[in-house]
Amino acid sequence: VSPPEPRPQSPPCKPWLIVNIDNPDKKFNGTRHNVGFMMVDVIAEAEGISINTVNFKAQIGKGTF
Repeated sequence: VSPPEPRPQSPPCKPWLIVNIDNPDKKFNGTRHNVGFMMVDVIAEAEGISINTVNFKAQIGKGTF
């Protein structure tokens, strides 16, 4: 009996940086002007990444997916 062949390794993970600028004015909430902000929230929630740090007036979340 021969030993099992090693599984092919997946390529190494490459870092991603997702950045978004939104309009903080309340009148832009839920509008096309903040769709990027809403997408970052959806991606973070789907991947279990908590956006829980504020630094230089920016909200920051770190995670992997």
